[in-house]
Amino acid sequence: MAIWQLAADVIVQNKFKLPSFYDVVISFSAIVKSGLIFTDIFTSLINFSIGIAGAFVIGIPLGIAMGWFKKVNRAADPIIEILRPIPPIAWIPFAIIWFGLTHQAAGFVVFAGMVFPIIINTYTGFKNVPKVYV
Repeated sequence: MAIWQLAADVIVQNKFKLPSFYDVVISFSAIVKSGLIFTDIFTSLINFSIGIAGAFVIGIPLGIAMGWFKKVNRAADPIIEILRPIPPIAWIPFAIIWFGLTHQAAGFVVFAGMVFPIIINTYTGFKNVPKVYV
């Protein structure tokens, strides 16, 4: 923190490029006192909830279907393997075009980051469990 403060005050000397530690603490305390941080946290939780709910609703049934039916696996796996390497941040322009600047756009970016790991882990888990237990 001392290096941060020193770099901000002595080297950069521009609060817009690198605010000092003291400035950040003052601004953070002002945001907490005004209550604005709690509304922003609530907004972020809404965005996360939209994305994770969609990822669960799509990912778990699709992973199970891929594990249970070979035809579903053969049809869905190439599409998943093409889309999976795309980082969630690359989906932001599409989300803005499709949904505008809404909670759904932010939720879609969360969805894009969560759905593929959920599908793959559900599929892998389903394939590794004996069929007797399913």
